[in-house]
Amino acid sequence: MNKAKKPENSNLYYLLATVYGEQDKQSSFNGEHEDKNRRIWHAIIGQWISEKSIKSFASSMALDVREFEPLNASEIEDIKKRLSGTPFSKGDIPGKEDAHAFFGIDFRNITFEKPILMKRRLFPTTVTFVNCTFVEKCSFSDSYFKSVHFINCTFEGYAFFQGARFGNFGSVSNACEFKNCTFDEHVDFSNCQLRNADFSNSTFKTSVHFEDAHFFLGCPKFFEAELPENTIFPLKSSHWGLPFPSVDRQGKLQEYSESDIHRESIKFAVLRKKMDAIQRPVEANFFMRKELSLRSKLKGWDALLIKSYAVLSGYGHSVSRPFILLLTTIFFGAAVYSGYFATPLRASIEIDSPLTTGLGLSLSATFNFLGLGRLFFDEILKELPSALAFIYGLQTFSGFLFSFLLGLGVRSQLRLK
Repeated sequence: MNKAKKPENSNLYYLLATVYGEQDKQSSFNGEHEDKNRRIWHAIIGQWISEKSIKSFASSMALDVREFEPLNASEIEDIKKRLSGTPFSKGDIPGKEDAHAFFGIDFRNITFEKPILMKRRLFPTTVTFVNCTFVEKCSFSDSYFKSVHFINCTFEGYAFFQGARFGNFGSVSNACEFKNCTFDEHVDFSNCQLRNADFSNSTFKTSVHFEDAHFFLGCPKFFEAELPENTIFPLKSSHWGLPFPSVDRQGKLQEYSESDIHRESIKFAVLRKKMDAIQRPVEANFFMRKELSLRSKLKGWDALLIKSYAVLSGYGHSVSRPFILLLTTIFFGAAVYSGYFATPLRASIEIDSPLTTGLGLSLSATFNFLGLGRLFFDEILKELPSALAFIYGLQTFSGFLFSFLLGLGVRSQLRLK
């Protein structure tokens, strides 16, 4: 059972994040106080970060390293004013000895009535938003989260996360969760880095963009999630990283287990089905190829067939590969038959020209499913030696297979356009 929600000003972390002012309810964000608010935030958390890490974060986030310097007397007074009249008015400002207070930044059971602007903020510990409601728009763009969990949250306004890093630094176990969340308006995750991302049971009602986002340590989970038609995913394999293989006691990477591969393929299968459901064939085809690519890493005949399917037709996506294979089949057969007909070995077989007859016989073999062989070359077929009859049969099989794959590729390309 959810607890009653509290106003944002009842949370210490929110107060420290908005010392110089909160956002007004207006159409666009007011960044007037953001630089000063961010300076206070980084000065406090900078007490528990090494100098080397501060320089690294400042460089990658395009921040002035001086933002992490200790608070001055004037800033301390401003913080005290902000905390005045709150349950934290009599407490001390968190100091270096209070690092434990920031081991977990907890926003729990809060209703944020005002817009949230926390751009380019560093959260070097686990951040939790549980049972929260964001009444207005919010922005965490370009912020860095070591590990973040949005659980049972409702975003009633626009939500901007573009350029943010979710869990992509620090421990491998860090994660990014948006579970059981509801997004009423547009959500932007473009250019994000997301590690161990989980959007299970979340509902995106209007639009969600993951354009140019990078997913680390595996495909994100979208189990039982609802995606709108206006959903954008990056369609480059380099944006979808596999989980790290396990490491043995000697520090050597182990091969992926069958269960690891199976779990990842299921995640891509879920996305494929969701894209099919909202009639997005381009994305569905991409996720199908990712799914099959993973399954090809397994052992057994199934994996061998999938690998062959990938080589011959790019998982049914390529037109050029089966077309080139068809031409190769035709010209190879034509060369063999023409060479035979040009020698005395053909015995009593009467032909007009070795070249044209060889080409015609090769075409009839390749497209034998059209019935051309028996129609035009019945007498010649009766006189063919067993070796050439075998090649003829092999061409018939190859021609049918490559024609089928070519049709599959053409259908796929037309469906994607």
